[in-house]
Amino acid sequence: MFSKIPGDVVQHVYRLLLGIGIVTSAALLTTLVILTERIDTQARDEAADRHRLLVEEWQSALSLVVQDYAYWTLAYDVITARDDVAVYENLGSGATTSDLFDWIFFIDADGMLIYAYGPQDVARPERAYDPLDFVQFISNLRGIAPLDYTPVDGFVWWNDNLFAVSAAWVTPDNLRTRPASDLPIMVGLKMLNAGALSRLGTATDARDLTVTRAAPARPTDAMALRGPDRPVAWLAWIPRQPGEVIRADVLPWMAIVCIALLALAMSAARYFRHLARLLAEATTLASTDQLTGLLNRAGLQAVLRTEAVKKAIASGHVAVISIDLNRFKQLNDAHGHKAGDMGLKVTAERLQSSVRTEDHVARLGGDEFLCLIMDPEPENVAATISRRLLDLSEAPITFDGFTQRLRLSVGIAVGARGIQFETLVQWSDEAMYWAKKRQSKDPAFYCRSMHGAQENLTDLPRSTVAG
Repeated sequence: MFSKIPGDVVQHVYRLLLGIGIVTSAALLTTLVILTERIDTQARDEAADRHRLLVEEWQSALSLVVQDYAYWTLAYDVITARDDVAVYENLGSGATTSDLFDWIFFIDADGMLIYAYGPQDVARPERAYDPLDFVQFISNLRGIAPLDYTPVDGFVWWNDNLFAVSAAWVTPDNLRTRPASDLPIMVGLKMLNAGALSRLGTATDARDLTVTRAAPARPTDAMALRGPDRPVAWLAWIPRQPGEVIRADVLPWMAIVCIALLALAMSAARYFRHLARLLAEATTLASTDQLTGLLNRAGLQAVLRTEAVKKAIASGHVAVISIDLNRFKQLNDAHGHKAGDMGLKVTAERLQSSVRTEDHVARLGGDEFLCLIMDPEPENVAATISRRLLDLSEAPITFDGFTQRLRLSVGIAVGARGIQFETLVQWSDEAMYWAKKRQSKDPAFYCRSMHGAQENLTDLPRSTVAG
């Protein structure tokens, strides 16, 4: 049975099957890569979300403790009374004997220190305070009314370490009976140290958590730790990559499956490349004039079917220029078709150099050429292009043993809403023949008085451009 099938058909089907093989191989490998990359991306996103939530929770816990201390009438009373023992027992011990705070500062509304408490091994904690270290927190807090009960939270680099900070007005219950300007401010600090990073990494299943002042190279695996008004540090980590583990396990086996298909696909690729080239050449041959390289009638029709051209014609933003090579028959008769072909080629080159890249030029047959201009002001553009073409045609051309100018006749029809392209072509032809009868050296714009200009080329006297 197969012997009856022509060999070229068998070869064609065989190569198509090889093409299916390479597409299948590529699809398998691509699917593996996409799925595992998606798994890795999801793992990174989940790690980022977990880090963000845990850091927010960690900072929120500090803020809640500061609020618990600060929004307390007793705190206000003992601080304003400068009762050192009561302040320490009720407030300062939160930094010295518990892990609620690493440092606590109580300052007045002007930022001057009232009390300072830090780790037990720090002999003079008040020396660690500098108003400039927390100036932005204090500045932002001054813009918040005490009765709003809203602290200012964020991070700050302090003494070469990163701390979470929460600052709040020390607000008594009976604030309305006391001047707000006399309220002290509590600043609580909690250091993001190695232990905190280790616990955070354990909770998020990430590796190598680090804190840096500058943004890391891969911000997708990091989060900004903001101060009151801007990022002051970055928390970076190495996330789990389960997709990479899957690729390492599966890829060798999938590669074995695909190697045979890829080897055969090489020949299939050459075939499809060759087929595409033949198709492109066939399309070019069908739509291009072989002598001049311009569009032929079929190519022009393909252009007219495009949405951009149809829209331009419907809106009237087009102009059609018809060009005729004068005394072309005499050139052919006197010097042969070789000279005529040369004249057509030179005319086509001049046309191409006169138009813009978005314009379309076609040879309709013989010595007839057409330009399709698309522009919001088609009349001005068509006039400019026609004038440039006529100026170029003044330069003589040297043929085999003789020199001659290729005089052109140019007619222009300008579009308007509701006018079809075929009508514009007819009008531009009539304008061109009008110019041809008068041997005009200028382009002729179509007007109604030109009807019938093609019928008798010798009846009308010579004249200039029609208005």
